[in-house]
Amino acid sequence: MKRIAVLVVALALVLGVTACAKPTADVPVADVFTAVKEAIKAAVLAEGTFTEEDLQEGLPGLMEGNLLEDDLMFYISDPELFNKELIAEGYILAPMFNIMSDEIIVLKAKDKAAVKDLQAALEKEKENRLKQWEDYLPNQRVKVENTVIKVEGQYLLYATWEDPELIAEAFDQALGNK
Repeated sequence: MKRIAVLVVALALVLGVTACAKPTADVPVADVFTAVKEAIKAAVLAEGTFTEEDLQEGLPGLMEGNLLEDDLMFYISDPELFNKELIAEGYILAPMFNIMSDEIIVLKAKDKAAVKDLQAALEKEKENRLKQWEDYLPNQRVKVENTVIKVEGQYLLYATWEDPELIAEAFDQALGNK
């Protein structure tokens, strides 16, 4: 009888925890990307190097791209890494010049099956960037070593930044996870 009671309690706990798990909301990737950019903008303004006026045309030294519409050759280490057929929507912030390693990718997989392949592509992007910065500007390599790759449902984040956790937090908040 005690065993049955323990099993019933354990089952109730498991069901209670899984029922409370909140699925990732269906948020437009453009909104998530905007939230990430706003977090970066706030951090840049807090540093005091730039003013609001300086940032009206975008973040300094970075260019924005659409992973489905733009030529990835200008943004990604190897454009062949990303199968556009697997991406529902995606955006990138990449350096205008090859003197900084900052790179932010926010994307949504077309379906759950595509997530694994896109995550592997992001891991390969990190691997390629580590090789790129190994001997050229090693201080930038440290940022790549600290890159955050995150998956929330069908949404994926790749964040190489001075403080990638700031970007991961903005990503989570935009998806309603925090």
